[in-house]
Amino acid sequence: MKRALLSLLALTVVCAGMAQNFTIVRPANGAKVRENVRLLFPMNSVGDGGYVGIYIGGKFLEAVTPGKGQQYLYYDLDTKARGIPDGPLTIEAVLFQDFADRPRIVDRSSIQVTVANSSSIPVPEGGVKMRYKFTPGKQWVYRYDARVAVNNLSEVNANSMSTENLLAGAETSTVRLLYAIDNAYGNGDGLLRIQGMTDPGKDSVDLVTEDSPDAARTFYDYQMHPLYMRVQGTGREVFGSAPTYFPLSGTRGESFRTDLYALFPLPILPEAAKRPGDSWQTGIQLGDLDLDKKDEAKSLVFTVPEVRAEFVGVEWENNHPCAHLKYLRGDKLPEGIKTGGRLVNAQRVQEDIYFALDLGAVLKLVRTYTIDTKIKVPVGGGSSGGGGNAPGAGIGGGTGAPKGGPTGVGGGVGGGSRGGGPGGVGSGIVLPPPTLGGGTPFNQGRRGGPGGGPQGGGPQLGGVSQQGGAPGGLGGGDNFGRGGRTGGETTRVVRLTVQQMFTLEK
Repeated sequence: MKRALLSLLALTVVCAGMAQNFTIVRPANGAKVRENVRLLFPMNSVGDGGYVGIYIGGKFLEAVTPGKGQQYLYYDLDTKARGIPDGPLTIEAVLFQDFADRPRIVDRSSIQVTVANSSSIPVPEGGVKMRYKFTPGKQWVYRYDARVAVNNLSEVNANSMSTENLLAGAETSTVRLLYAIDNAYGNGDGLLRIQGMTDPGKDSVDLVTEDSPDAARTFYDYQMHPLYMRVQGTGREVFGSAPTYFPLSGTRGESFRTDLYALFPLPILPEAAKRPGDSWQTGIQLGDLDLDKKDEAKSLVFTVPEVRAEFVGVEWENNHPCAHLKYLRGDKLPEGIKTGGRLVNAQRVQEDIYFALDLGAVLKLVRTYTIDTKIKVPVGGGSSGGGGNAPGAGIGGGTGAPKGGPTGVGGGVGGGSRGGGPGGVGSGIVLPPPTLGGGTPFNQGRRGGPGGGPQGGGPQLGGVSQQGGAPGGLGGGDNFGRGGRTGGETTRVVRLTVQQMFTLEK
């Protein structure tokens, strides 16, 4: 009898472990939450074929299969990405199970929380005074990602397409950047040493350079050449220098060493204290190093003038209280601006800056360049391909990739023999991605002379330039020498979008 009872108890315990009650274990009811909220459920509370519906404030958000952690099932709710405002919020999780191919509600659980992405950060009556905290020996390491995309859009889509949609599928180039604070001064200035870095545990990195655009080259950590900048507490440059490397006496092979330079100036913070909603005029610092005159350089930046700045508000970002600043130059940048030796010709440049108030450092910066080129496209005429023996009216539409940038877009209209011939060199765009270099993502230093270091060369932030695209494809004339009829014209917008993301590593 005792043996049977013990067996029954053991069976009961096993069954209890197999079917746990569905409930939200964490966060606790009444908790204050911010940023990403992880909902936890008992590990065995969702059976095979079950899923969870998430309701926010009584409205259905999505149905998901919870992730599986070490001890709990989980669901992550990003309150910032979802645009959930601060204040009381009801979160409900509903467990569904399929029965006879139809979903049925099995259980439900809800909690009341308070979202505090901004309200939990106090703002002094006189505003927030933002300054970099330069502590000698401190090092900031950033991950730098750049994406470039070219899109052919209608005028309607050009006005409505989001940046994320434009950049969907774009390739990303990445590098790590070191900002070492080598000195701090009594007036709040800091001396920064800026250089590229390899990934943790690695002594080299493979990079595509302007001198070798078709194949990546291996560069070692000792080839990451330092640049020095003294900057004010607001981040504004005082002076900059690119010191020449001199090899040690008796070192063999050093005269042929090739170094890399990395240059991404810090954003400029406001001089006076600001409150959320305030706006002011500022500038955007872009890297600018003339490689042929680097030994004479006393500045490493060009400052884009007349930039509108706004203090959007305070908010938590990656568990740090931040000031969210937005900088925008919405019209075409002044002609003649050069960065990395290339014209900056963007119609729009925008920065979203998250400045960590506790760290005194930029936590995240997202910079987006936009260049639009409008082209008139005949409607109803020939397209690429075809081939007549007499003049035709085909449309050129090829893409090219001239050296100095990854993409060129042809936009000319054909007008020769054999079905229109090649389209003319049109309003193509070439953009060296403003990563670490003025062309394909990186530049490399030129080889130095005997006994010397590299005689110039190395990447600095590339700019934006406009050049002609490659010739378009053949037009659409027929075999009788008749070109296609155009039937009018339509306007297309060729948009080049470049996004740079600068994120502080933990």
